[in-house]
Formats: sequence, C-alpha cells, structure tokens
Amino acid sequence: MYSQTAVVIPCFKVKKKIKEVIDDSIKYAKFIIVVDDNCPQKTGHYVKKIYKNKKNLQIIFNKKNLGVGGATIAGLKWALNNTKTKYLFKIDGDGQMEQKFIPKMRKCLLLKHDYVKGNRFQNYEFLKKMPFFRIFGNILYSLLSKFSSGYYNIGDVHNGFIGIKSQICKKLIKNNISKRFFFEPDILFHLYKYSARIKEFSMPAVYKDEESNINYFSAITLFPIYYIKNFFKRILLVNIFKELSFISILFLPSLLFFFHSLTFLYFNHKYFKSLGKETPNGVIMLGFMELLISLQIIILFFIFDYLKSKRISS
Repeated sequence: MYSQTAVVIPCFKVKKKIKEVIDDSIKYAKFIIVVDDNCPQKTGHYVKKIYKNKKNLQIIFNKKNLGVGGATIAGLKWALNNTKTKYLFKIDGDGQMEQKFIPKMRKCLLLKHDYVKGNRFQNYEFLKKMPFFRIFGNILYSLLSKFSSGYYNIGDVHNGFIGIKSQICKKLIKNNISKRFFFEPDILFHLYKYSARIKEFSMPAVYKDEESNINYFSAITLFPIYYIKNFFKRILLVNIFKELSFISILFLPSLLFFFHSLTFLYFNHKYFKSLGKETPNGVIMLGFMELLISLQIIILFFIFDYLKSKRISS
C-alpha cells in the first residue's frame, strides 16, 4: 500500500519545519507533493534545493496565495492526474502532526471508509497539551459542524490531518470547496452529498514554537455564518431535493412557525398589557400550541438527522 499512497503538504511560512516533515513523509508514502502557496519564505525553492535528485517528490508553486484549502486541492489534483495512488493524505507543514498514524488510517480506508481524520480531543493527556483558546474554539466549531455537515460523529472538525480514497476525492474536488481556513469543515459538507463513510482517529497535536496563520477575526465573525449557510444548503440540496425526506420538508416551515409563535406570544402579551388587561387564555393556548407542534417537528428532524449520520458512518 506504500506504493499507492501520496502525501500533500501545503506550505506557507513553514520553512523551519518542512525538511523534518518531508523526511517523515517519505517513510509512509511513495509520492510527496509539496505546494508552495506563494510562501514569503520561498519554502518551495528551499525544498527544491535540498532535494535535488529526489524521485517522486513534486513541488507545485502557486502564483498567488490560495489558502490552505486551495493549496491542498492543487496538490490533490496533481496526484490524481499524475499518479495511480489510491490513498491521499494531507498534512500541514508545521510539524504538528505525527505521521506514524498514516498506516493505521490507510488500513481503515482500505477496509470500508472513504475519509479519515485526526481527533485531538479523545485523549485527555493530549488535550492538556493544547492551548486553551484552541480547545475552546475547536470544541465550539466542531459542535456547529455536526449540524452543518450532518456528521454527528466528528469531534475535531478543524484537525487538518486527513486521508481520503482517490475515488471519492475525484468527486470531491469538482465541488466549490472553501479555499481558506474553512476548508476542513466545508469538505465534510460536500462529503455528505456522496454519503461518504468517515472515521476519526485519536492522535496528539505537537505544539512547539510554530506560528499560527489563522485569521482569528475571520474565524470568529465569518465561520458561524458559513456553518449556518451549509446547514440550510444541506437540507435543501440533499435532504429535500435529492432524497425527498418528508421530515426535512416539514422542518423548514416548522422553524418559521416556531419563531412566529414566540413573537405572537410576546407581542400579544405587550398589547394586552398596554390595555391594562390579562392576555386571554385562548390567545396563550393558540401560541403555545403552535410553539409545541413546531418544536416537536424540529426535535424529530434532528433525531432523524442523527440516526442517518450513524447509519452512514457505521
């Protein structure tokens, strides 16, 4: 399986670590694709200089910075078009990922899964080594991703250590996947369209002196919007238009009725209070009936969504 494996390494400001990462990758994969994402440190040229005669090491130079997602997709496309690999892995160039897990992940791809990824939260000892801000942010966004992607079994959505079968990768890269730091959660959204089987592996992240390139302002302000957008796109495109799911068809109007019932009860309470009267029981009962019925349908939808996720991933 070694000869059927390729590793893609997107590079941006990782010159200090890249040799160590490549030397480790060579142990587990025949093909190494380094993608210089218009790196200001000229990482690609550095790699080209120190690995002059290294076969099966391809260096791609992006003319402009595409982000981690864009660089990864460029590497995956090259591997699919120029090699006969069956298993594609993406690791970061900053040395945070222990590649000794590749054989275990590759075996899982061989057996039945389409996509595997790392999870830093399954082992408490690993978790203690992570900065608190990263723990909090990753847990929050992993929770949002469960609803957004439909994969409720995924616990560390922003972990960039991923492996994928070439068959599903060929389908995946035809989609308009987010090119920057929303890349990993957006992949899950697109994988759901193909009912891809996904599995996570417990693994540590190695934090040393590397600098994060994440734009935290964008992550805080834009990521929640992206998650909500993908959630409704998934319901419309997959659950309703593709599968004609009855409970999903009911879900969207139920959301409207839920919020309408709350506003109905609130404004009627304000109105009758302004008249110096108690809100009539009939008005309260009408509002609560709409609230409870819509809430029951919303809960049923999420139960259905969760069970479907279990069925796909089993």
